Amino acid sequence: MVNVILTRSTDTYLMLSERANIANRAGVDLFLSFHENSATNQSATGYEDYISGNAASTTIAARSVFHNVVAQFLNERGIRNRGMKTASYQVLRQTTMPAILAEHLFISNPVDLQLQTNPQFIEQSAQMYARAIRETLTSLGKANGTVCLDAGHGGHDTGAVNGQEHEKNHVLRLVLRIKQVLEGGNAAGKIEYRIMDGAQAFRIQSGRFETQEAMETAMNNLLREGYLLYAEPQQLNSSENGWRFISGRYTLLPAAVDAATKIINTGKLGYVTIIGTID
Repeated sequence: MVNVILTRSTDTYLMLSERANIANRAGVDLFLSFHENSATNQSATGYEDYISGNAASTTIAARSVFHNVVAQFLNERGIRNRGMKTASYQVLRQTTMPAILAEHLFISNPVDLQLQTNPQFIEQSAQMYARAIRETLTSLGKANGTVCLDAGHGGHDTGAVNGQEHEKNHVLRLVLRIKQVLEGGNAAGKIEYRIMDGAQAFRIQSGRFETQEAMETAMNNLLREGYLLYAEPQQLNSSENGWRFISGRYTLLPAAVDAATKIINTGKLGYVTIIGTID
């Protein structure tokens, strides 16, 4: 399991040097600073990441691994990839481990902003970044290593702003969710998402069971032990030939994800799907 430390977990202002010092003092294996981009031209869009222009070869290789995971995610969604860049940012210069700064879309672009406030996209992004971090740490020979996540601006340093939406809040929300995913253990890659645009209700659906008896045993165990408060069976059509069960309604996607993660980590289910609907 990946160990995670944060430079901030609340709306707190930290000097750039202190962000780097937190990572250095902890001796982490990887540092990631998350931001949202902004531009006077509202058509500016997409993702880009940075390392120091004087970065060591290990950092260059690590950033390539990280970026490749992000690039696949962007390509699947038709989001512009602005590429791998270098800059003399203080948090990149002063950290003593491989360090990457990610600009996660533009708060100044209306389409990017809509994505940044969409619960499904936030969750998908957190899952993707967690996967990118795992793969990057593995490439460094530190599969069970420690990452320091820096949630960009905070406190009185507002960073980029678009109306009532603030970069400092967006990146903190994303970083906190990445931390949860990374600490989720066995759940990595075992939760699928099937969520409608504008979904207002979320349910956890089990994988397929061969028999009704096996399904009911698993369902009743989760109910009895408090992992689910309500669930009901679902008989599959003749071509699938089996049984599933589906949980009660969650009004927030993170609540459904947290419940699904706990279930997977118990080993009681091997796979679940989170269904998001409008109802």
